[in-house]
Amino acid sequence: MMQQLKQCANLKLISDLDYYFARFVAEKEPEASAGLLLAVALLSNQTGQGDVCIELPAFAGKALFGSDNQPEIETLSAPRLSAWRQTIQACGQVASPGHRGLMVLDSADRLYLAKYWHFEATLAQALCERANRPIEVDLPRLQTGLQRLFSHHNNDIDWQQIAAAMAVLNSFSVISGGPGTGKTTTVVKLLALLVEQGGDKPLRIALAAPTGKAAARLSESIKEKKGELACADAVREAIPDEASTLHRLLGVMPGKVGFRHHRDNPLHLDVLVVDEASMVDLPMMFRLLEALPSHARLILLGDKDQLASVEAGSVLGDICNAAWRESYSARICEQLQLLTGAELTPLKQLDSPLNDCIALLRKSYRFDSAGGIGLLAMAVNAGDAQQALASFDDLFNDNIAIETVAVGELPRRLAQQGREHYRHYLACDNPLDALQAFNRFRILSAQREGPFGVEQLNQSIETALNQQGLIDNRQPFYAGRPIMITRNDYGLTLFNGDIGLIWPDGENSGRLRAFFVMPDGRVRKILPNRLPPHETVYAMTVHKSQGSEFEQVLLVLPDEISPLISRELLYTGITRAKETVTVWARPTLFEQAVKRRMTRVSGLVEALTNDG
Repeated sequence: MMQQLKQCANLKLISDLDYYFARFVAEKEPEASAGLLLAVALLSNQTGQGDVCIELPAFAGKALFGSDNQPEIETLSAPRLSAWRQTIQACGQVASPGHRGLMVLDSADRLYLAKYWHFEATLAQALCERANRPIEVDLPRLQTGLQRLFSHHNNDIDWQQIAAAMAVLNSFSVISGGPGTGKTTTVVKLLALLVEQGGDKPLRIALAAPTGKAAARLSESIKEKKGELACADAVREAIPDEASTLHRLLGVMPGKVGFRHHRDNPLHLDVLVVDEASMVDLPMMFRLLEALPSHARLILLGDKDQLASVEAGSVLGDICNAAWRESYSARICEQLQLLTGAELTPLKQLDSPLNDCIALLRKSYRFDSAGGIGLLAMAVNAGDAQQALASFDDLFNDNIAIETVAVGELPRRLAQQGREHYRHYLACDNPLDALQAFNRFRILSAQREGPFGVEQLNQSIETALNQQGLIDNRQPFYAGRPIMITRNDYGLTLFNGDIGLIWPDGENSGRLRAFFVMPDGRVRKILPNRLPPHETVYAMTVHKSQGSEFEQVLLVLPDEISPLISRELLYTGITRAKETVTVWARPTLFEQAVKRRMTRVSGLVEALTNDG
């Protein structure tokens, strides 16, 4: 079996890591059966693709790794479920839940790496404990604050007000909503309410996000929004407006595994707000909950319909899938009516302790419901491929378009896009204007490799701009080169996802520097040779674009469906745009993508329900 798995690794059907993990188990278990080694390699493979575990029934009796399409190797098929379960249970490296082992097999035939089972089980327990923790609330003060901070223009339910009230009533809360639904506006008002609840006792509040770029945007938004609050100056001043990355919050220790803050050295906080929570993977969410004091409130902000984290798990989506039921318990509904006047129909049955902790913002202030981008995003999110394609044909939706662009046409079409959209920033007089002009437009791709991947797209655009005389790329650092940081550098305060430009420094004889816009709007410059790892970014992946906004977006899809192409990817890419979206894709592939949901396998939904 190991020889066949080696062939699979050579053919890139599995990774080298998958092969070596199976070999490690084979060395520990000399009598390991072929079925066991297949399960081990499969577990490693699926975890690498973002799943927390594998569900044996989904693979039992089937060909694995696409080996049935490779004539040069024997097809690798999993045993039938009962036999497969028995051979896995017999392995000394596999334990039942709660026992020590390299892997864990639970009663639902889910096989985990032991650490992921621990992360998931501990996280579920911690969330449920927080959801059940009673909170002392000054209801009259809360009611007064809600009426002052949220102004009603009609008799419709104000879901932002509902979300803020719900979050004050709970130790744990999730506020989810699409782009432009006012998540930051809501949380700023929520923080004002919490400060008011504290009275004379100051609250220790922290703001955080998964990436430096997302943290900078959160800082900027909070700073802008809190100046508009209808509250006392002392309350406004108590609301922080500097966000950090989760890594910095927990305390990265260079050269060491783990963080400075953990269960035995918790964070000194009363309230933690985490933005862009859909990007937080299972291990990070586990470590965050582990380091959060038991009395502290946790507020997660994010869009449950966006792409999940790059690493394992889809925690925000799983929490919402387990707990969001369009309403709340009779107790919370009664309190919400008292506080806001909203009449909600209570749930007849609570199927998760988290049912009263989730709020969904439903009105987008960015996309008019009759606008092209909004209608397209809604259709994609609903999985309505027919309506999504029809929206492109509506003459009133002149801000969205779909075009079929063949591989052979790419260089010419990309040269056209470069000339049309990038010559403006290259003609600017200073780096701030150039950065602002550059960030109005972005090319997004579903993947990194291949003719439609960002690596090839960036190379093609760079070549085209050079041929047009707009840049001179004979040197790695050339004037006008856009760069994206790919690894956090806390010393330079540059973070994964930060975008800058190589530009002549007018204050230093025109020498080239890397310029970045800071959260306060100032521009900072850095010597190019001091930059942390980075890459050219005329085009970027949809994953990397999360948390960003651009006036215009060109979304480039490959000419064949792949595991990366999904409804969530389309929705995320489309909603990065504020004004126009153009999609390069065959309509049939676009239709397939709308119908295809990205699913991450885990047991978290079940663990968060009463039956879990």
